Amino acid sequence: LGGIGGYRGPVTGKPEILQMGVIGWVKAMVLRVWAILYFPINWSTQPELWLALLLGLYVVSLVLLSQCSSDGRSRRFALAFTFLASLPAVGLLLIGPDLQKARLLYLPSVGYCFWAAVSTEAIRKPWVRWSIAATVLCFHIAALEHNLSIWRHVSSIANRTCASAAAQTANAKGVAVAALPESINGVYFFANGFAECVEMHSRLPAK
Repeated sequence: LGGIGGYRGPVTGKPEILQMGVIGWVKAMVLRVWAILYFPINWSTQPELWLALLLGLYVVSLVLLSQCSSDGRSRRFALAFTFLASLPAVGLLLIGPDLQKARLLYLPSVGYCFWAAVSTEAIRKPWVRWSIAATVLCFHIAALEHNLSIWRHVSSIANRTCASAAAQTANAKGVAVAALPESINGVYFFANGFAECVEMHSRLPAK
């Protein structure tokens, strides 16, 4: 498989985990991973006002969670789990503000969830505990809805693009389309599959 996680560098043949310099490691493992786990927002589109308001409350909740006296061993386990789960794809974790390739953090996100759960459970006052839990949950739901709205928009563009190309193909008996973007706002577009999409719309072969 080419090393941990199967990721092998294209030039030296070594796993990408062994090709990154110190700066790359710091940026990926110390900055990018945690920034995306704590703030999973696609910044390619301006966040809505309600999301911005929730973000402020969420930051306050994170500060309170970081100060609670929870089980240190459980917290260390959560951090270690996140770190180790990120290692296999460390060469791909310099994820930009559009969250493209954020799928690589699905498993590391379990560590974040465990940290949040352990920290929330340590809060003694029930009303504070439930308020923080509700704030964290509402923020992540709002961030997910914001990100999904971008996916729906790009999907609509993809559908119109295919339909338009299919109509031209039907009229001109074959149309070649080139230079389509591979992604829009962090959402994969037509790096692959455009010809098949046109064929589905037109029932005619496409180039």
